[in-house]
Amino acid sequence: VLVPGGLLYVVTWGGADREGLVSEASHPEPRFFAFRSDEHMRQLLAACFRVLSFTTVEDGGRHFQSFVLEKPEPT
Repeated sequence: VLVPGGLLYVVTWGGADREGLVSEASHPEPRFFAFRSDEHMRQLLAACFRVLSFTTVEDGGRHFQSFVLEKPEPT
């Protein structure tokens, strides 16, 4: 539960809108991942929070998304 004015830090891997099973040698069973583009994530989060900060980092071919969000005051 987040109080009005409370802050939330969200980090995800993303970069492109795609989802599905991913097989890796380190995991015996495939895992489901849902990746979202920067704009798609901003839209999804902005529907419920005020986006205070958004940054991205590229790491070995992976796209890292970082958000600082604020829960708005009730209207």
